[in-house]
Amino acid sequence: MRRAVVYGSYFAYFERLWPQMRFADKHPYIRSRRDQERMALSFASDDFSVGVLELPYIFGTQPGRKPVWVFLVEAIRGMKGATLYPKGGTTMVTVRQVAQ
Repeated sequence: MRRAVVYGSYFAYFERLWPQMRFADKHPYIRSRRDQERMALSFASDDFSVGVLELPYIFGTQPGRKPVWVFLVEAIRGMKGATLYPKGGTTMVTVRQVAQ
């Protein structure tokens, strides 16, 4: 093997965007993704390439599983008031786009 790609999460980006918020200290998911990225990148060398894709919400089928975005929709429905995303939005990709 000469290359590896880690499927990470774009939620890890928030740790770099706002380091003063210390999200990894408060959110186990963000902490685990950050640690996963650090561990994978520690193996990078001149002979071994490592890339990390920080993937957003992925729309597509998962045979035998409830799609992840269903949980997002259910959570938003259960919130009181408005649901806001930083800078007015979020992002989503399809399974096909990730594969490409």
